Amino acid sequence: MHLHADSLHLSPSDITAFLACEHLTALSLAHARAEIERPEVEDEQRDLIFRKGLEHEHAYLESLRAEGKSIEEIEFDGGDWEDAQARTIAAMESGADVVYQGVFVHDGWRGVADFLMKQPDGTYEALDTKLARSAKPAYILQLLFYNEQLARIQGREPDRIHVLLGNGEQASFRPSEFAAYYRRVCSRLERFVADPPPTEPYPVDHCGVCDFKPVCDARWDEVDHLSRVAGVYRTQIEKLAAAGITTLAQLGRAPAEPVPAGINADSWAKNREQAELQLHARETGQDIYRLLPPQPESGFSLLPDPSPGDLFFDFE
Repeated sequence: MHLHADSLHLSPSDITAFLACEHLTALSLAHARAEIERPEVEDEQRDLIFRKGLEHEHAYLESLRAEGKSIEEIEFDGGDWEDAQARTIAAMESGADVVYQGVFVHDGWRGVADFLMKQPDGTYEALDTKLARSAKPAYILQLLFYNEQLARIQGREPDRIHVLLGNGEQASFRPSEFAAYYRRVCSRLERFVADPPPTEPYPVDHCGVCDFKPVCDARWDEVDHLSRVAGVYRTQIEKLAAAGITTLAQLGRAPAEPVPAGINADSWAKNREQAELQLHARETGQDIYRLLPPQPESGFSLLPDPSPGDLFFDFE
């Protein structure tokens, strides 16, 4: 997401970020408007994955060269997007077998495709390289942007979009099967950034790779957010808030009875006790624990009886 000459430009990655966390989109928008700084985050694991992704992409590029494919690489430093798109279109019109790093910009959106592959009929289809061993929805949504731009330029929609997976297999999909959903998500995102609603950070899977995680951590600590209670779900947080309980401390000090209206009794007991333990550790500096009674047909009760032949493998 970038702001240039008072115009906001979205990218395919903004789509997947929006679906993962609307608060992330709000923070990205604030950063694009120079209202907040993006934290400097060191993540060796993420850096490793990024490098391996580039290696996978370059290995595929070299394999295409080895096959004798004619390749046009679009050199682009992030400056003049219109010029880079013009060179991308010129490469397609020249009939290159492969256009590498093709650039597209249109109607407030812009992005760079890994590969544009020439088909027997002379048209092009988009292909991205990914390290994963199976295609994910985020990959398809990103490819649908490139597909949409190819359809605009070529005058017809490509038949397929493709993902070259980390195991060397290629997964292909029909864009028409996902186009309606893609258009709806894009429309939602455009409305969101045009008039951003208030958002609240909640822990999601994307937090593990998000640059803004320190911002949300600081917010959660500042307000003593219920997400700090281990094992609590967002739906439970919302129900607790409706009952007037909005902080870990409030939940930890709440009486066991009565159970607030609208909250499952078992969930209430579990979450209240967990908050109580965490609150005690925070206020006294002493960690305590409580043993849960064995439950038949679950947990350790499912283990087979001990045997002299048992083998324990500590996998780290």
